[in-house]
Amino acid sequence: MRFLGTFRFITLVISVFISQFPEKNFSSSCIYRNNNWPKAVVDFRIKLIDTNTVKKYHNYVNKAELSTLDGNFMLASSYYDTCFSLPVMHFAQDIYNASICALENGDYRKSVKYCLRLVEKGCKKEFFLKKAYNGLRSNKSYWNHFQNEYEKHRGLYKKNVDTLLLGKLKKMVLADQSYFCEMPGRLKDNNFLDSLFQNDQYLSNQLSLLFEKYGYISEELIGVNVVDTTLSIYPIYNVLIRHHYQLKQYELTNILKRAVYEGKLKPDIFCNWYSFEKRPVGYGDELFILKYKCNLYEARRSGVRELIEKNRKQMWLSPLDDLKKKIIYRSSVDNARYIYYAPLAVIPDMNEDSEKNFKMKNSTLPNIPIGCK
Repeated sequence: MRFLGTFRFITLVISVFISQFPEKNFSSSCIYRNNNWPKAVVDFRIKLIDTNTVKKYHNYVNKAELSTLDGNFMLASSYYDTCFSLPVMHFAQDIYNASICALENGDYRKSVKYCLRLVEKGCKKEFFLKKAYNGLRSNKSYWNHFQNEYEKHRGLYKKNVDTLLLGKLKKMVLADQSYFCEMPGRLKDNNFLDSLFQNDQYLSNQLSLLFEKYGYISEELIGVNVVDTTLSIYPIYNVLIRHHYQLKQYELTNILKRAVYEGKLKPDIFCNWYSFEKRPVGYGDELFILKYKCNLYEARRSGVRELIEKNRKQMWLSPLDDLKKKIIYRSSVDNARYIYYAPLAVIPDMNEDSEKNFKMKNSTLPNIPIGCK
């Protein structure tokens, strides 16, 4: 009992100490990493971030994204400014969109500021050589300023990233993908399929152990996932999570859901993973907007739309109509510069009867997909 009283007192002291610094994003992971306090104290799950503030962040991000779709870049930029004034983790996806939005407005100073924050998230100099940043590179003064500051901010990334953890995750992903690359030619090989299952099971267990040790592994720990010059909205271990759920192992759900409430994981990414467990209704983004041949279709949600919208609201997701606009943008606009969560379902060729049934159940959209114009 004396230990419990002492523990509560320590917890109170920490809470008071943290409250003196409201502008800081005090996640439990960064507290443990940057201080010498006992881990038991950190694991007490002190409410360091107000979930209402996290909810506001995602709400303003959605408003900013819709404003970019409408071409109102000044309004979008003001929404991003509001987002980044909130004491929560700011996601690389949003920082990137804000940097492009600033360029649309001719605000090179702000764009450089956001670009340097992306460097701190793990984006290398090559990332900024792509077409989306042509405008920045054409302004020699600001581009030189970015290059002069690059190494300092790259150093901050190297200082903060957990390279051992990142390396372990990369090896796990490689082990996963090496099996799946062989699978198409070995579907009738029972020994291979048994080995594939055992490998999946092993990697799934290893992932669970890492989450038990670190909690949700966010951008703060391992940086953002950049593939070539494309910033991915999914973490590097996305495939491991998906296979974990496909094995019907759901023990990570509570950790992932808590990460959403703590502002470490985007709600749409969590719901994309969680849909394996949440079926059959879920959040409505699966098979919502579909590409078949050279047409886009919208799935009719008669009878379940109200429940889907309710589920989405509970997880701070945008309404389906907002999601529809983002998917159409990403799937029909050539050289789209903004990054949104926009899952498009591509449907393979069907026979005549199946195609007729498909068209009866889905509404044709007027937009023409990329590559069909």
